[in-house]
Amino acid sequence: MNVTNRAIRDQASLVAAYHFTLALAFLIGGAATFVYAILPALGNGAENLPQRLFPPVTGLLLCTLLVALYTRIGIGLKNMNNGSRMVAIFMALTGIIGGIFGMSGTIFAAINGLGPDWIGVALFGATAVSVYLLTSCVDLIILVFLMKREVQLVFYGESIGVEAEVAPRKVAQTRSTNHSKEPVRETA
Repeated sequence: MNVTNRAIRDQASLVAAYHFTLALAFLIGGAATFVYAILPALGNGAENLPQRLFPPVTGLLLCTLLVALYTRIGIGLKNMNNGSRMVAIFMALTGIIGGIFGMSGTIFAAINGLGPDWIGVALFGATAVSVYLLTSCVDLIILVFLMKREVQLVFYGESIGVEAEVAPRKVAQTRSTNHSKEPVRETA
């Protein structure tokens, strides 16, 4: 299958758009953390304010870091930067592996919080598994795309032409069919 440089650049732009969408999601999450967790704690004037602010401030800092990271990955993928491709591969792997722990933690928290309501626990667990499968499938598609040889060549700045596609196949098709022990004689 011959894939042109332009098609790979368009597909990389779609992956970049996905990373921009993740950055926007974490920006919204950070804003929600600030509005619904930090501002009420500051407004109440609680006596143990540092202990109440530590978890939401940590979450806000993490959201800010992920917004910057996903924005940088998206810009780098749009500009065909190989370093951004490698970080996107790492983030996709982290998303797949880390999602297992996130899903497990969500289900255990539901069991702890919803204890005797096993139908609620089952629905909550099914939702967590569904979200994990959806995000893992997207991460897996991105991982497979960014690891393809043609995509690597374009990110390295090399051109994919018909010659690059045909040459390896031609060598594979012209193998010797001489299965005897005699040496192969070349003809002119």
